[in-house]
Amino acid sequence: MEESDRLALQEILNNSAAMYAFIARLYRQEVDKDLLSSLHRLDFAAAADEPEIAAGYRMMEGFLRQGNDDQEVELAVDYARIFLGCGPKQGEGAFPYESVYTSPRGLIMQEARDQVVAVYRSEGMVRDSSFSEPEDHIAFELVFMEYLCRSMLKALHQEDEEQVLSCLHKQKEFLDQHLMNWVPGFCQDVERIAATDFYRGLAKVTVGYLRMEQELLNELLN
Repeated sequence: MEESDRLALQEILNNSAAMYAFIARLYRQEVDKDLLSSLHRLDFAAAADEPEIAAGYRMMEGFLRQGNDDQEVELAVDYARIFLGCGPKQGEGAFPYESVYTSPRGLIMQEARDQVVAVYRSEGMVRDSSFSEPEDHIAFELVFMEYLCRSMLKALHQEDEEQVLSCLHKQKEFLDQHLMNWVPGFCQDVERIAATDFYRGLAKVTVGYLRMEQELLNELLN
């Protein structure tokens, strides 16, 4: 691999890892005071050229610019409404588990969860004990993509081109077989149920980013 190609791929992977971690954090738990302060300092307008991601960022930024004193509470209430089913219609929610969207009865802890656990173990990813949700939660799956990006960065540093190619295939396989198998439908539900433009925008950013990553991986492997 040429040095210029290696450096370009390294930059792509660093950006991808950071983005997966950022989105995962927003799904993992409510926005707390520290994160809200960090979000207010972000320059969303310069963050993306992809239309759906840009539209989502505009929605998130529009919410944050309102500058209400109760934004943290408003976001916590909306998080509970969307992801925990605590809205006006009891039990209605965009429940963030692959099993819910892929099992016949829409239940958690189904076949998809077992599948991703096996994948995580095969790659040596250790579960974060502070996060007790089932392993097919969207935050887990996004963190796994971050983990694969960082594994690939290590392979690049070691100039192990065979391992680099293997990591690319693993990213594509997990994205195709898991995330893209359910996240688009999940994000449609988030947009439908959310009361804030912050989470409606996050849904757009999520889908737009995963589609962009899918296209990138297809290009890199062709």
